This record gives sequence, structure tokens and C-alpha cells, in this order.
Amino acid sequence: IPRDMWTKIIEVELPAGVTLERSPGGPKSVAAAAELLSGAKFPVILNGAGVILSEGGVEASKQLAEKLSAPVCCNYQHNDAFPGSHPLYAGPLGYNGSKA
Repeated sequence: IPRDMWTKIIEVELPAGVTLERSPGGPKSVAAAAELLSGAKFPVILNGAGVILSEGGVEASKQLAEKLSAPVCCNYQHNDAFPGSHPLYAGPLGYNGSKA
């Protein structure tokens, strides 16, 4: 995503906040996340340390991305949080990301 788009000032109406259970996510949190994801128009996944530290996190993220046809970015210093050769891999975010 171009840098100027990340810093662009826009007017949006923010949705009401939700209370979620703390990690690793209880049944209510998982159900709420599934509902949000299933209704998302253009979902994008951001992977990081949580994916790396969790058992099977990279594979689970890959399956979710494929199910949603969602591009996956990785945050700073966690480029190993998603296979770089995967067609849905969109690269890193932050100052290590693309200027395109």
C-alpha cells in the first residue's frame, strides 16, 4: 500500500468498540471474529509474532487467507510469519515495506 495512502487524512465513521476475551481467544471472541471476517468486503491479514509463536500459526494463517482470498502482510521483523512464495503474500509493512 503506498505510503501516502497510510498517512492520508480521511473522514470515516468508526464502528462501536467490542469487548473481546484475552488471548488465546475464547468461544465468544472466535465467533465474533468469524462473523466479522465472513462479512468483510476486502479482508487483509497482518501476521506477526503471534503467528510465529503459536503452534501451527503459519499454516492456520495460510488456510484462513486461502479461504478468504485475503492478502497477507507481515509486520516488522516477522517476514517468516507467512510463506513469501505464496500468491497471497503481499510483503512486509512498515519502513521495510514497498514504496509502490
